[in-house]
Amino acid sequence: MKVHDFFIGAFFLIIGSGICLYASQLPVPHHVKYGPGVFPAIIGTGMILVGAAIAFKSLSVAKGGKWLERPSWLESPKAAIRFWIIPASIPFYMLVADSFGFVLTSMVIMSSMLWVRGVSPLRAIITGVAVSLVLTVLFASILKVPLPWGPLTGISGHLLW
Repeated sequence: MKVHDFFIGAFFLIIGSGICLYASQLPVPHHVKYGPGVFPAIIGTGMILVGAAIAFKSLSVAKGGKWLERPSWLESPKAAIRFWIIPASIPFYMLVADSFGFVLTSMVIMSSMLWVRGVSPLRAIITGVAVSLVLTVLFASILKVPLPWGPLTGISGHLLW
């Protein structure tokens, strides 16, 4: 479905408002001037501004346009799979990450996305492994984000600095 830009803008405005509201409720530690809600608040504010701009521009530019339109690419099963693999990876990660861990789950997601886009299976797997390991080092070692390890808990120390 091609949704009118007004709805896209309103969606971002609402989501950004929710993020800002959530960020404002995060506790601020006493020893710092800012807390964990600063970056979500910045992102939420950006989403509010962009959403409002999209919604306002769509109302001022396109008068009499269709509010919903089915895109032609949706007729192709390959194109539909290429599109839906991205939103499908979010609930897949949420359901599987605790059991299989971040490394394996992100490896499957990245390899699948590449394979669906036409990359050879071997190259997709190699790239998925490399990207997953780089992301693990970045998030777990540098940014100190606690990641689920799943069956790789025993070797998790080798992937951390």
